[in-house]
This record gives sequence, C-alpha cells and structure tokens, in this order.
Amino acid sequence: MAGHDDTVPFREQQVAPPGDREWGWDRAGLLLDFDADASLEALAASWGGRILYRAGAAVDRLGLGALLVRPDGVVAWARDAGAAPDRDGAVQAASRWFGQPAA
Repeated sequence: MAGHDDTVPFREQQVAPPGDREWGWDRAGLLLDFDADASLEALAASWGGRILYRAGAAVDRLGLGALLVRPDGVVAWARDAGAAPDRDGAVQAASRWFGQPAA
C-alpha cells in the first residue's frame, strides 16, 4: 500500500516490522524492555546475537514491562508493567525459540 508506514514508535527510534534485515529480524529475536531492566539486557547478551535488546520508553506500553518477540513477529514471552522480574520465564522462552545460551 503506497504511503503506508508499518513502523511502530519506540523511544526516538523506529522499530521496523518483522523480517527487516537492518534490525536482524530475519534471524534473531527482539527483547523490548520498557523498564530498562539490566538483568534482561544481560539475558539477551548471553544468547550471543540471537536475541537483540532494545530498552526505552514507548508511546503506549499497553500495560507491558517487557516482551520477547520471535523473528516472525509472534510474542514468545511478556511481563506486565510493574510486575516482579520473571527471569526464569524469559530464559525458558528464549531457550525454546533460540536454543541454549552461548557458552
């Protein structure tokens, strides 16, 4: 569709739709962290590039604190805003969709 923009505002950047090679979505997951939780950043890093990490504010968080998005755009894991950290749940989802963490 001419003139249609599928991007979603995220911080000062634009998050491209799934499949966008510039963001690596053709092969990597995306962990969006609206609360800038350092433990989630470390979690993404431990997958050795198979999970990209982006932290920042969103125009509308929809009650979410963080979410892990598969390369096909499906949400594999989410945490409610203000909820206690759920590292175990995030690790379980990351392992299921992106294999074991890098050694």
